[in-house]
Amino acid sequence: YEIPKNARLGNPDPHLRKMYEGLLFGEKIFEKRIQELKELENLAKNMGCTQTQLALAWVIYNKDVSCAIFGANSVSQVDENLKSIDISKKLTNEILEKIENILQNRPLRRMDYQTYKPLPSRR
Repeated sequence: YEIPKNARLGNPDPHLRKMYEGLLFGEKIFEKRIQELKELENLAKNMGCTQTQLALAWVIYNKDVSCAIFGANSVSQVDENLKSIDISKKLTNEILEKIENILQNRPLRRMDYQTYKPLPSRR
């Protein structure tokens, strides 16, 4: 997996890179996150899109998110980001499950405190 040169983690200064690694992930988690990114990259490639488009498509599809904010530095990035709208229409339960299995960060189910039973999952 290659970190883009214009990304914060792509900075060639080893001191800055180490600082970002620690701030963003913690040293022990960094390699795990890189592996997750590799797996998400493969999933995105199989879908015919970029990781950014897949991430934005997931945000658009997710019922717990009320607004997707596209950040861009250029018109070409805006164009690429807008393609995620079409990708979001291709997301299936199978693809969403693959994403959940890669990231292992499914939210905990909320509790019905009157019955002490879990509420239905929102995703």
